[in-house]
Amino acid sequence: MIRTPAEPIVTAPVVREWSADYGMLYGSVGLARVHSRQRLTVWRWDGDIEDAVLIVSELTTNAVSHGRVADLPMRLRLALLEDECLVIDVSDPVPAFPRFDEVIKAGPEDERGRGLHLMRQFGGEVTWFLQESGGKTVRALLQPREAQPFAAQ
Repeated sequence: MIRTPAEPIVTAPVVREWSADYGMLYGSVGLARVHSRQRLTVWRWDGDIEDAVLIVSELTTNAVSHGRVADLPMRLRLALLEDECLVIDVSDPVPAFPRFDEVIKAGPEDERGRGLHLMRQFGGEVTWFLQESGGKTVRALLQPREAQPFAAQ
């Protein structure tokens, strides 16, 4: 599900929270994955940690690719909610998100264009919103395992 920029996802109070700033470099994507996997493991989050790490990777890659401004960082925030949902926020200094509402079909040979589609496939509810200080935040909300719908095999 995709929401409009005016509708940040909030479902329950935050019980745990962690954030870090990263340079707008592709090397930061791997570091964000490592930090996210470690944090979710320490928290013993009951969702699919590898799916969450993949979503972190997609969001941080998008920020580096499309939200880079010289000398300004991106911020990754993980928040565990009281209902065990996980919020993944990636903020960058560029306020625009062109083509967010478009469903882009990547071809089999394309290396780009699958990020939002992948996030939705993994059960992520995705939205974005503007920051008061400038820039934007792209947010994915993931459910814990027991709340995820049954997928037919």
